[in-house]
Amino acid sequence: MQWPRAGGSIYFRIGQVAEILGVETHVLRYWEKEFPELAPRKNRHGQRIYTEEDVRIAMLIKYLLYEEGYTIEGARKKLRQWIHESGVPENVQAHLKTELVAERLKHIKDKLARLLQLLDRGTPLD
Repeated sequence: MQWPRAGGSIYFRIGQVAEILGVETHVLRYWEKEFPELAPRKNRHGQRIYTEEDVRIAMLIKYLLYEEGYTIEGARKKLRQWIHESGVPENVQAHLKTELVAERLKHIKDKLARLLQLLDRGTPLD
């Protein structure tokens, strides 16, 4: 998956990751406790900082739990297998890429709708 580059390393806050995945932040915090592979660092202010790899892992967890219907324990085992042994199947990677693009398009659509509302009210954009 390609991520937008903004001058070097890419980091996401928990709210951004929650928005990308379409889950609440408390869900991500729960997954961090249940899946050792999902371990974002914390910055000096104690805020979670997710890397691209952390986001990919969270997407895999969501896929296993929500799409495939695994239990937490089953998803933990399958994730461990994919990461440490066999690799993520291509069809799963393709599904996640499609999901990511769909989420980006939804986000853009929502922003455009808000802009149109502002324009309809005559509110200046500056």
